[in-house]
Amino acid sequence: SAFSETAARLAALIKDFLPESREIKIAIATLEEKIEELLARVETAAEESFHSLAAGKPKIEAIMLFVALLHLLKNKLVHVTQKERFGDIIIMKPR
Repeated sequence: SAFSETAARLAALIKDFLPESREIKIAIATLEEKIEELLARVETAAEESFHSLAAGKPKIEAIMLFVALLHLLKNKLVHVTQKERFGDIIIMKPR
């Protein structure tokens, strides 16, 4: 599946940062959770702010949220807008 391929590529990319295979499995599981979390939030709200989703979360969790967002965007499961460079990302259901 596309998700499995994305997860495998992500695992390869983060292997240098997380050399333990156990940690890579945790990272992939976290990515799956973040994808599900983002999909659930978009289903229940007209739009969601990435900033509000990531606020107060550890840096690695915010990174996983962003990677999850990229995966959903690539697969056209969400639509995003950003009014200015480095501004907040607004996540919505696809049109």
